[in-house]
Amino acid sequence: MEADNRNRIVNFLGNVVARREDMVIFADQISAFYTKKGKIKKIVAQGNVKINQDERTATCEMATYFQPSQKIILTGKPKVWQGSNIVSGGKITIFLNEDKISIERGKQNRVNAIIYPQEKAD
Repeated sequence: MEADNRNRIVNFLGNVVARREDMVIFADQISAFYTKKGKIKKIVAQGNVKINQDERTATCEMATYFQPSQKIILTGKPKVWQGSNIVSGGKITIFLNEDKISIERGKQNRVNAIIYPQEKAD
């Protein structure tokens, strides 16, 4: 761990695991950016990122969590699984408070989705 109080950043290096209520983030490195009052404003996870939240799993090379807006931006070959369904693209944004996801194409890849319809209950 490295703390830089002047720039208000704490870096965690090497097989990092961060937990938040219903979410767990695994990464090679996680940097936490905080305000003058000590509140987290942004967390950046880099390298072999995996995020587990309830029934959803995401992987990417870099994930940025924005505390005030409660969103996560995934870049670097991002993929999100929920059950058997999977989506991928150039950039994936997860809006935590809205239970909403946005997928954008990248320069080298397009949006891909495999969705299995749910069976209707009788």
